[in-house]
Amino acid sequence: MKKSFALFFIATMLIFTGCGNTMDGAKKDVQETQQKVEQKVDEAKNKAEEVKKDAETKIDSMKAETADKIAENVPTMNNSAEKFAIGGIFPGMNFDEAKKILGEPSGQDDDESFFSNGITLEISSNTVEEIKINQVGAKTAAGIAVGMTEQDIINAYGEGLKEIDDGMTEYKYFSGDNHIELKFSVQNGNIIEIKSSYHD
Repeated sequence: MKKSFALFFIATMLIFTGCGNTMDGAKKDVQETQQKVEQKVDEAKNKAEEVKKDAETKIDSMKAETADKIAENVPTMNNSAEKFAIGGIFPGMNFDEAKKILGEPSGQDDDESFFSNGITLEISSNTVEEIKINQVGAKTAAGIAVGMTEQDIINAYGEGLKEIDDGMTEYKYFSGDNHIELKFSVQNGNIIEIKSSYHD
C-alpha cells in the first residue's frame, strides 16, 4: 500500500512538473512571438520613414528641376529698350521725343495719350511707361504688327512664355534685366493687341 501511494505521488508530481514545463514553454513562445511582432512593427515604421524621406527628397528635387526648366524657358532679349519698341517708341523714352515721331496726340485721358496711328502711350513724369496698339498699323522692332499670325510671333521672337486664358493666348518676352515686357495677345490665331511696358 505504501509502495502504491509512493508511486501515485511520484506520478502526480511528474504530471504537475510536465504541466508546469508546458506552461512555461507556452509563455516563452508567447513572449518570443510578441518580440518578433514588435520587431516587425519597428522595421515597418523605419521602412515607412525611409520611404517618406525618399519621397520628400524626390519631390524637392522635382520642384528644383521644374523651377530650373521654367527659368530656362522664359525668353529674354538683351537690355536694349529699342528692341521692345512699337512704332519706334519704347518704354523709358522721353514723351517729347515720342511726340517728334508720332506727332501731337489726337486725344488724352488722364495719363494716357492717343495717336492717329492707333498707338496709345501711358505717360508718367514725362516718360513713356507703356506702348499699346490694337489695330493694324505700327510694328514692333522685329516687324510684327496687329493682324499678323501667332506663327509670325514665334518666327520673330521664339516660343516665348505662353499663357492661355479664356480663349486668349498671350506670348510674353522680357529684357535680360526683367524690367521690360513685350506682350502679344492672340485670338483665333491672329494678333489683336501688342503691348510693351515696364515690368514690375
